[in-house]
Order: sequence, then structure tokens, then C-alpha cells
Amino acid sequence: MLLIPARAGDLDAEALPPDYQRILAIVREAAGPVKIKQVGEVLGLPVEVRGTGAAAREADQARRSWLAALASR
Repeated sequence: MLLIPARAGDLDAEALPPDYQRILAIVREAAGPVKIKQVGEVLGLPVEVRGTGAAAREADQARRSWLAALASR
């Protein structure tokens, strides 16, 4: 079962599971690009550890066109 549908047509954030909706809301409210660490802090997740659940969820959203990933600097 695919939890994160590919974004298409009139599909909106309501199609996403609640955790993913929260991530999308955090990113939309930011003044510019956000780092996964920033999202993790807002969600109350440990941010000093690589591979948090937030990172995996953001990657899922980026792959399905809900979020745009920027190249690492």
C-alpha cells in the first residue's frame, strides 16, 4: 500500500497521512528553504542523529512531487 500518493491534478495535502501533512505545513510556513534538521526540531524529533523519521518522510514527499529537494551545498 502506497502511503504517499504521487501529486497529480487536484490532489491536495488532505491525501497525505497526518505526519506528512505536518511536515508539509512546516515547510509551507517557512520564509524560504528549510533543512531537515529544522523540521525535526519543530516536530520534537532528535535532530543530532542522522536518519530520523522526518528525513525519510521528507524524502518520500520529494520523490512524489509534494516537496522540492535542493542540491546539497
